[in-house]
Amino acid sequence: MTWEEEWAAAKQTAREDMTRTRLNSDEAGNGGSAPGRTDLSVPLDVLRSASSASRDVESDLRPVIDDAIAKAHAAGESLRGWDLGPRLTITADKWGEKLCETSDRLIGHADGLDMLSYGMSETDMEIGRQFRKWGTV
Repeated sequence: MTWEEEWAAAKQTAREDMTRTRLNSDEAGNGGSAPGRTDLSVPLDVLRSASSASRDVESDLRPVIDDAIAKAHAAGESLRGWDLGPRLTITADKWGEKLCETSDRLIGHADGLDMLSYGMSETDMEIGRQFRKWGTV
């Protein structure tokens, strides 16, 4: 076998390995996260819409949570003379705290998605700047 033949065989093996080796995919190249997709990229517009949807859900949910907490407190106050009254107030406080934390997490997730989309676009722009700097593009 000549050096050229050996080099061609090595390149062919490398090409086959590249097509076979994909993160989060099976042997057939089927992506694990979405049928028919072999990469893990998420388009920026999808990240931004998910962030917007999370903010919309939070803005719709928060008034409902606040109203439910206020009504549970009012019910607890109206039943103050009964054993149920103070327990209802405690329940409103504890559940209210957890529901508000859940609502706040929606905003936290939206912020994370925004930062991720910003970071991805900045990375893409930096890669483009480097290629232009090197004269590749």
